[in-house]
Amino acid sequence: MYQRITEITDRLFQDIEMTEEAQALKEELTADLNERYADLLADGVSEDEAARRISEDLADFSELTGSFPHRRHDLMPVAPDAIPAGGVSVIRVRLGADDLQVLPSEDAMIHLSLTGDPKAQWHSWQDGNVLALEIVRPDEEGQAEEFPQTFTGWVKRALNTLAAYSKTEFCRGVLRVPAGWRGSMDIGTGSGNVDVDLPLDTLVIRTGSGDADVRLYESCRKAQLSAASGDITLRGSAAAISVSTASGDISLSSCSASALRISTTSGDAELAQSRAETLICKTTSGDLSFIGEAHEIDYKTVSGDIDLTLAGPLMRINGSAVSGDAKITLADRQPASVQVNSVSGSIQMNCQDGPRAAKLTLKSVSGDITVA
Repeated sequence: MYQRITEITDRLFQDIEMTEEAQALKEELTADLNERYADLLADGVSEDEAARRISEDLADFSELTGSFPHRRHDLMPVAPDAIPAGGVSVIRVRLGADDLQVLPSEDAMIHLSLTGDPKAQWHSWQDGNVLALEIVRPDEEGQAEEFPQTFTGWVKRALNTLAAYSKTEFCRGVLRVPAGWRGSMDIGTGSGNVDVDLPLDTLVIRTGSGDADVRLYESCRKAQLSAASGDITLRGSAAAISVSTASGDISLSSCSASALRISTTSGDAELAQSRAETLICKTTSGDLSFIGEAHEIDYKTVSGDIDLTLAGPLMRINGSAVSGDAKITLADRQPASVQVNSVSGSIQMNCQDGPRAAKLTLKSVSGDITVA
C-alpha cells in the first residue's frame, strides 16, 4: 500500500457519504491504483511523475462518484440574500434541473437570487472555508427535504424528483461572487444548464444532460468540465483544461492552456483558434477538429475522424485510429515528428514545403495514405 495512492483516493472521496457501495468502490480503486503505481515505478518513472499521471487519469472519475450522496447536514438552512465572501475559498453548488448563472459582484459579498419558481429557495451551509449551496423546494409542511443518508434513499429521492418534474416550475439561480475572489468552485447539476463568467483559481463542473457555457480567465490554474449528454462551450485561458463528455458536443474557441485534454465517446469536438503546449484527445466515434497552435499532440480514436490544422511551431504528433480518417495540415516550416497509425482509416498529410518539412511515419493496413 502506497501512502501517495491513499492520499489521492482520500481526496477523491472526501465529500462522499461512505455507504457500503462507496466504500467498496474506494477499496477497488485503491487496489488498482496501487498496482499501476508500482508498475510505473518499476518502469523507472519517478514517484512525483507517477503520482501526476495517476491524478490526471482520474480527472474524469468524479463522474462516477457524483452519483453517491455527499456528506453534509441533513437540512441546509435557508440562505440569506448576501453572504460575506471573507473566509470562503471553496464554493460548492448542487442543482437538479434548475439553471445556474455565475457572475462577478461589485462588492465583497456573495449574492444569491432566483427567478422563476416562487417556491424555490437557496439553502446554504458553511464548514470552515467551504460554502455549500443548493436550490431547494420545501415540502407541503414548509420544511426542506432531508438529504438521504444512504444510496437507496438517494435513489428514492431521485425517482420522486423525476416524477414531480412535470408539476415543477424550474428556475434560474444567479450566484454573484466578488470579482477579486480567487477561490475554487465546484458545480454539479442534473439537467440544469450552467453559465460561468468569473475569474477563478479552480473550476469543476459536472452535468448530466445540462449544457455548460464557460469563460475562463488567466488566473485559472485548472478547469475540469464534464457532461453526459450535455454540450460544453468554453473560451478563455487556464493553465490546465480538461473537457469530457459521453454524447455531448464540445466547442472551444480562443482557448489557451499549457495542458489541454479532450475526451468524448460519441460527441463531436471542435477547437477553433486555440493554443496548447500539450494537446491530448481521445474519442470513440466522435469527430475532432482542431485549428490553432500546439507543440505536442497525442490523439486516439476508434471510428472518429481527426482534422488538425496547425498554424504554429510543432514538435510532435502521435496519433492512432482504427477506422477513423485523419487529415493533418502543417503550416509552419519547422521540422516536426509526425507518427500516425491506422487500421482501415485514410491518412492525409499536407505540408507547406512538401514532405521534407516534417519527419513522417504514416502507417495504415488498408486505408489510403496521401502526402502533399
